Amino acid sequence: DSRIQHDRFDRAAFERELADRHAAWVRSGQADEESLIDTLRRAHHAEVFRTLVRDVEAYITVEEVADELSALADATLERSLRWAWKHLKQAHRPDPRFAVIAYGKLGGKELGYGSDLDVVFLYDDDDERAPEVYGAFVRKLIGWLTLRTAAGELFDIDTALRPNGNSGLLVTSITSFEQYQRGRGSN
Repeated sequence: DSRIQHDRFDRAAFERELADRHAAWVRSGQADEESLIDTLRRAHHAEVFRTLVRDVEAYITVEEVADELSALADATLERSLRWAWKHLKQAHRPDPRFAVIAYGKLGGKELGYGSDLDVVFLYDDDDERAPEVYGAFVRKLIGWLTLRTAAGELFDIDTALRPNGNSGLLVTSITSFEQYQRGRGSN
């Protein structure tokens, strides 16, 4: 299809397509986690393939490849957050008060085909259950992003840049993160 050669990744169209697929799963009564996880993988892989075709055929530059892959990862993360939260049994509010901070290649919008995602997870929620709820949510989200299924996997996730590295909590309150950053001297 010659449109692949000249079109660029369209985040809004990608998100609409995923929303339409989700609505179809809901209508059919099959919006279970496995179906949604595979839907994300297939949509992501199709977009990576389109970018690869444009790259190999020299229709886009290396910088444009990084831009497309970074935008795609960002959109995929955002959709994963929305869908995974809806499947969290401990969810205590309709929408999470949650952020993913990207470092490394994603943070610099320089993602490559095999790049992992260097991320830190934060929440801004005063509910007494928040640490437990968001801890469970991050574990679920990492599972959604890294689980290998018949449709493949999405990303390798590296959380070592969180406060206190690998020995720290997977998710941190925004207040604790701010205190940690202020206490780090050169940060």
